[in-house]
Amino acid sequence: MTTPAAKTGGDAIQQILRRIRPADPERLARLEREEADRLHRLGLALARRQFPFGERFNDARFSTYRTTDPAQRHARDSIEAAAQAAVERTKRKRPWVIMSGPPGGGKSHLLAAAYWYMAGHARREDVYDGYHAGLPRVYFAGELFDTIRGAVYGADRRDKTAPDSIRAAIRARTIGPLVIIDDYGVGLPPITAQSQTQQEITFTLFNELYNSGKPLLLATNLPIERARKGGLRLCDVLGARAWDRCQEAAEIIICNWPSYRGERGLL
Repeated sequence: MTTPAAKTGGDAIQQILRRIRPADPERLARLEREEADRLHRLGLALARRQFPFGERFNDARFSTYRTTDPAQRHARDSIEAAAQAAVERTKRKRPWVIMSGPPGGGKSHLLAAAYWYMAGHARREDVYDGYHAGLPRVYFAGELFDTIRGAVYGADRRDKTAPDSIRAAIRARTIGPLVIIDDYGVGLPPITAQSQTQQEITFTLFNELYNSGKPLLLATNLPIERARKGGLRLCDVLGARAWDRCQEAAEIIICNWPSYRGERGLL
């Protein structure tokens, strides 16, 4: 949440622009260009400071995502379209994109590229001195679940928790134009082996995002279909109710192209 102090610099410039608007249109146009450039630089600086993916993704952009087949290009285009819609606050028929595939296919690169795209295309009202409201909320693996559970239970894990408390914790952690979850499902057992708390948080999370129409980008190493040798699928750890929301709200992309790291001999 922004504070009055956080908005002081931008507000002062806007007051100057309002005062000269009728008198000097050329000066007004120049100052508006300078203000737009200042906000752009400020937005990128704030994004770099808050960047959660680590140094190896500092240069991750849609333009630097190497594609070798149409499926990869489709994945890149779908993630870019979702990021663009989030910036423009436009509704998509399927507001979620789920990428499923083994490690090394570039899923995290595309998620980081979505972050940088939104950082570079933020609206003027999203960027303040010290605060950037246009960035996505990014979580890794079980991080979001852990923060929700910690907020709901606090230090005393014996407390009973009402569904309203879970919803409030989820809403507080999904504020913003887009939610990104990377490596979803890491370490999770099937839904039938999860605790009641885990089951309730999982369903409530996806149900809240579904009901609000909140855009979601999710990457997972779990397959969509069961492999010949068995193993967990994404639906097995989500449960039937959450998976039902995913099937309706998400474009599901199977990332079955060769591993980039494998091709370079890094695996």
